[in-house]
Amino acid sequence: MVVLIVSPSPFLRKLIKYTIEGPNIFSLEAANSQEGLALYQTNPISLTIMDLPLAAQPALEGISQIMSLNNNAKIIVTGIYSQSVSIAKALELGAMDFINKPFSQYEFRQRIYNILQGQIDREFF
Repeated sequence: MVVLIVSPSPFLRKLIKYTIEGPNIFSLEAANSQEGLALYQTNPISLTIMDLPLAAQPALEGISQIMSLNNNAKIIVTGIYSQSVSIAKALELGAMDFINKPFSQYEFRQRIYNILQGQIDREFF
């Protein structure tokens, strides 16, 4: 399974990668929505994790573009609660879940598993 991680923060991309990767889970990283969309179009992505930075508009456009390519795309957004308008817009565009930063690695893994249930074997979490 391939998980796409889209965030302008190299630290956050590495943290998420460390949190989710396992024997059957691989990740691809993109620094912005344009890179993420290119990777989404050329790889079999099972889940996209999209960070909502303070300037959230590019990320929201990325969610919209991914959903226009695949209306069954699985997208999780990360951000901070003070971005409530952006979070609501991301969910409206098709994101399945929001995870507040900073997050617990255990909770992060569990929520990913809940979204991908049936596609992966629980033993990897």
